[in-house]
Amino acid sequence: MSDGLFAFALENEIEGVVRGSLRAAVATLRADQARARGDFEAAEAIEETAEAERAASEKAWETSAWASAQLDEEHRRALRAARMDAVNELRKEVRDDADVLMILTHLTRAWTA
Repeated sequence: MSDGLFAFALENEIEGVVRGSLRAAVATLRADQARARGDFEAAEAIEETAEAERAASEKAWETSAWASAQLDEEHRRALRAARMDAVNELRKEVRDDADVLMILTHLTRAWTA
């Protein structure tokens, strides 16, 4: 196993899987909120961002699956731990935004199911 592959997988796990998934979900929520307020122009613009974030997040998840298959169990455990560490760090960063905390909670449950 290459140290380079693990470093790449770790970066992907934190920035692509965790943060990317959260960005996609939050952008979707914000688009829905704008639409509910009747701000359809903002909703459309935000939805474009949400679509791009979802596509990037999906690619990160595909990459995570591929990289994990190349790694030994010790490194896969380290990736799972890094994912949860990244989630905990995000909780601190967004602690004042109830909507984002709710999304993060739901994502975390899905990831650990």
